[in-house]
Amino acid sequence: MKLFLEGFQELDHGELIKVNGGYATMWAETTNNTAVPNSSYQSVGSYNTGYPNVGSSTGDTTAGSMSSYWNIASTVPAEQVCTNPSDSHCDIIAYNKAVEHGITNPGTGDWNRINVNTIYNDQFASKAENKPIAGSKGYIFYDWASTPGTAKDHMEYYECSADGKTYTVWETNGLDTPVPKTYTYSIDNNGKGGTGSTAVFVQLNN
Repeated sequence: MKLFLEGFQELDHGELIKVNGGYATMWAETTNNTAVPNSSYQSVGSYNTGYPNVGSSTGDTTAGSMSSYWNIASTVPAEQVCTNPSDSHCDIIAYNKAVEHGITNPGTGDWNRINVNTIYNDQFASKAENKPIAGSKGYIFYDWASTPGTAKDHMEYYECSADGKTYTVWETNGLDTPVPKTYTYSIDNNGKGGTGSTAVFVQLNN
């Protein structure tokens, strides 16, 4: 049946039910031929704004406690950008590699402004282990034999095998794109550190 707009506007609620196939609508008629929300109509959450919503939202569809418009924030942070490409930044390279591998807690702050030893002491020293934990992902921090003291001079991203026998380090000089290299822990427990250098491992995926 074809209805023109002016004809449709004159239909009462009973006629609307007929047009709707015999089913009640979400609108109830009044004595002045206007329609108001039908309080007996089943709803989800609330129809007080005229738009369906879920839970306690007030308009746009939401899920749980998330904000409107489906703003689902990623749990993985953004990569950091080195402000001086000619400057060595093994820390930022390691950070970005961790983010690429899904690490959600790679560290905080702008690593353009601090050095590796400060990053280690302020954020990761309490988590450091002398060997990588089986199945772990995180950072390896080096204390080069060629530098005095016990300050951490260099860091890289690593992943350990499920059995703990091998670990892979994404190695870089702080300027070049990191390249993965796998070590057997029983043979080499300090990555590329070499004789006299020490290394500690910080697990991040726990």
